[in-house]
Amino acid sequence: MQFLLIGAALFVLDRRVIEPKRTARPAIAISFAQVAELRRDALAETGRLPDRHELTARIDAAVADEILYREARRLGLAEEDPVVRRRLAQNMRFVRGHAASGDAALYREAVSLGMDESDPLVRRRLIQRMRLAIDDASRRDEPTDEELQAFLFEHPNRFAEPERVRISHVFFDRARRGEAADADASRLLATFKRNPTEPKQAAELGDPFLVPAHLPLQSERALAKLFGAEFARAVVMLPATTWSGPLRSSCGTHLVWVHEKVAGGTPPLDAVRKEVRHALLAERAERAVADVIARLRRRYDVQVCGGTSHAGLCFSWRRTEVCT
Repeated sequence: MQFLLIGAALFVLDRRVIEPKRTARPAIAISFAQVAELRRDALAETGRLPDRHELTARIDAAVADEILYREARRLGLAEEDPVVRRRLAQNMRFVRGHAASGDAALYREAVSLGMDESDPLVRRRLIQRMRLAIDDASRRDEPTDEELQAFLFEHPNRFAEPERVRISHVFFDRARRGEAADADASRLLATFKRNPTEPKQAAELGDPFLVPAHLPLQSERALAKLFGAEFARAVVMLPATTWSGPLRSSCGTHLVWVHEKVAGGTPPLDAVRKEVRHALLAERAERAVADVIARLRRRYDVQVCGGTSHAGLCFSWRRTEVCT
């Protein structure tokens, strides 16, 4: 009977005390102070306190960084990283006030004192190393033409080219001519209507100007940088192969000849292959980082204190629960 009772007690002890400890997941705790700091960071960056969803996103980012940091330490990245070793050796040298020991000994002493856990630069470095490692792994497989074409089809606006025009113009300087600039431009336009004049010869009839008289294909945005937004909007609406005006810019008055218009739209893959590849790989890397963090997160019990609607409480943090 005694042996049976001792055996039953050991069984209960193993199932209820020892086994849970063996299978317990490491905990990540986001404290009241950390949540308050996240709120202050948001206020400093945006000029207002974050709403519920914004604070949730910031807490999730803090949890993700903590997971990456812990995984980097578990994988031993700190020991092999020269930046981390040099930083901790410098910290230890500053604490001791002399450099009698070598960097290796100083590094080991710093780790024994827990400096590798408290230094923000070391923390940022290890998180960065983890993100870069995941990023590099996601880029090993070169995207196929089919993948590039599909990505271009799914994101046409990211690579669309605006309508462009190629123009020549005759410039009338208001600073030099005053209010007569518009009248002089109108008289010259009437002359062009009576006696058609090629843009190459017409440019010589205007005033000197820093912007060339003959411009290659330009988008409305590019023209706005040179002449102002109102002028640019007017130019893209002009008919081609005829003199138009007078048009006022931020610099003066102009007569404009539109040589050609090129319609905008999504270009063929070969024209934007480099840009599409870069964007696809960046999106793939971002998704890979998110997937790895989600997978690693299952290994941890995350507790958040003083979160969104749970101020004053500590609770298990699962983003899908908080956002619904």
